[in-house]
Amino acid sequence: MNKNTEVKQFWDSQAAAHGETYLATMPDKFLKELEIDNISKYLKPGTHVADIGCGNGYSTFHYAETVDITIQGIDYSEAMIEQAHKAWNRLPDNLKARVSFRPGDVKGTGFDSSMFDTVITDRCLINLTTRNDQENALKELHRILKPNGYYVMCEDTEQGLHNLNQVREYVGLEPIKVRWHNLYIDETHILTVAQELFNLVEVVKFSSFYYLASRIINGKMAQEEGVEPKYDSDVNRVAALCSSKAVFGDFGPLKLFVFQKI
Repeated sequence: MNKNTEVKQFWDSQAAAHGETYLATMPDKFLKELEIDNISKYLKPGTHVADIGCGNGYSTFHYAETVDITIQGIDYSEAMIEQAHKAWNRLPDNLKARVSFRPGDVKGTGFDSSMFDTVITDRCLINLTTRNDQENALKELHRILKPNGYYVMCEDTEQGLHNLNQVREYVGLEPIKVRWHNLYIDETHILTVAQELFNLVEVVKFSSFYYLASRIINGKMAQEEGVEPKYDSDVNRVAALCSSKAVFGDFGPLKLFVFQKI
């Protein structure tokens, strides 16, 4: 069994274990909400959006409820799409008309060229197993975007994790390791590839404050108490509340890159 198959099976198992909840794709609810809130800022009413690597549709539904868009979600895990369809069946008719899902792969979506005003990936490219696959995915996303369309890329980066781990080391915490099924983005590589396809509009380091609080302060407090840190701690809750106003530094692996198609 190759690693691509193993990664896909992992996400199939997450869908089976966690169904329609946020836990299928992210154990940290506060961070998940920060992702959704920050991505939503770049969605404009009346546009056609693709959510590539949509998982069980948890975020997709939030985008459609927040902004009057038409959105199509795809994911290579059929089990995830099955969960998305279950949730879709309970939507009111006005939302059903604007949201759809089907299986699909970021490296070859099956969508027509120049089809979407905006394309989203949210921790999707990090589940590809090679830099070459990440590069090919970027080219595919460029293909399906309309001229001057926007690619909103929310992905974990090696550089952000490195900066966070330097602080963790300083306070006596173990480094956070990249999970076996992830290949974090190398910012130098991805921006070099992207410059041939897109103009870089903005980089939003929206998770920096949250990671400092949740993975440093909360982590250190838990260490001193001899317990495992909890995602739902009060420190994390308050950090999430502050993060919309406290965007500073570069200590969060998860970043938002906003590109416009050339």
